[in-house]
Amino acid sequence: MPGRIASRPARTVVSVLALVAAGAPLVGCDGAGSAPRPVGARSRAATEQQLDQVLDGAKEGVDDGRYVSRVGRFSVFNTCASGLRVAEEAEPYRYSVATAVEVPADQLSARIGGLRDALVARGLRVEGYREVAPTPGGSVSDPWFTARREDGAALERYTLEVSARVDDGVTSVFLTVSSACLAPGGGPSGGSSGGPSGGPSSGGGARS
Repeated sequence: MPGRIASRPARTVVSVLALVAAGAPLVGCDGAGSAPRPVGARSRAATEQQLDQVLDGAKEGVDDGRYVSRVGRFSVFNTCASGLRVAEEAEPYRYSVATAVEVPADQLSARIGGLRDALVARGLRVEGYREVAPTPGGSVSDPWFTARREDGAALERYTLEVSARVDDGVTSVFLTVSSACLAPGGGPSGGSSGGPSGGPSSGGGARS
């Protein structure tokens, strides 16, 4: 995987992305098995900009601006097949971006529950909500819930997974957003999707 990971929080975000790539169900894919078919063509730039905005919105749903310090994020364009492999420029891809948001331990449930309620109010479908206490020592918990956008253009649908972790006494909410399986192309704005334009990204890397 491209990208140099310099900090433990960033390495943990990569581990979450690896779990997503290894076994998480793909949203909006026309097909089943290890190599689903893309739902359409969309530029990497359009997908990246949309999902980065989704992640920023989810972070705001967790962070009340007073007690939370944010760590960096990590993003990657993986192949649509199961397993962890960065997609070549000409291959179908699935974009995933993740971050960890530090929260006070006694506010973990309230912060995640508040995010869930906000997503439901915005029309996303929330699946499998359950409070899962993270195990001290750095292990990422099972997902507290998964939220899916299922309305609108298939090219713009996505999955948001919310988990938690405790490491060295620091509690974090983990947010991972993944796109549908998409074919590259569609022009700088993503073709018929009407997505925003922007410069293309390389396979992946840590960002702040």
